[in-house]
Amino acid sequence: MQKLVLIALVATALIFPRTAGLYRDGFERVDTGPGGFFGSVLDAEQGIAWFGVDDTPARIIKVDLTTMSVVGKLELEKDEQRLWSLVKHGKFGYVGVETPGGRLVGVDLDSMTRLGYATASQFPLLAGTVV
Repeated sequence: MQKLVLIALVATALIFPRTAGLYRDGFERVDTGPGGFFGSVLDAEQGIAWFGVDDTPARIIKVDLTTMSVVGKLELEKDEQRLWSLVKHGKFGYVGVETPGGRLVGVDLDSMTRLGYATASQFPLLAGTVV
């Protein structure tokens, strides 16, 4: 009976290999600061996700979902803190951060470079996402 179970397990492993899905094969430590992760966007075709880190200054990390490893990092400017929202449009991301007046920061998500910003209003930008 034990040989039959072992053969069934081996046959199942050969027929249904672990090629997709979420499993723990290791980890990478990401220092998030006191605010933790806040906001994320996904590119399912590339298998990449970007996560906002609510810290001072705010940061964005790029994660390869196949290997679960950090493949890119971007730290925003010193006064761009408290990341509140993150939206993806094409290869660009738009990040709402708290500053005096609030800012919407443009980011090239492929190269992980900051493109510039627009001042949101005279009042602090709090939370929200527009899709």
